[in-house]
Amino acid sequence: MAHKITRRGWAARLTTSALATSTLAAQTTTAPETAEELLEAARRQARRNLETLSKFPLPMAVEPSYRFEAA
Repeated sequence: MAHKITRRGWAARLTTSALATSTLAAQTTTAPETAEELLEAARRQARRNLETLSKFPLPMAVEPSYRFEAA
């Protein structure tokens, strides 16, 4: 049986996971001080976000949340 998920359901799951990840990260790390530390922290966050997103399958039938229209 195909599992259907709406855009709102997908967004809710994504938001919940991202909140849990960011809360855990905030509790375990200190604020970066130098530009290099800021860059590395941003890279780590991007990797964590990518890992979180990859856990949720998004079928091609799900429509995007935007529309392109000719002017």
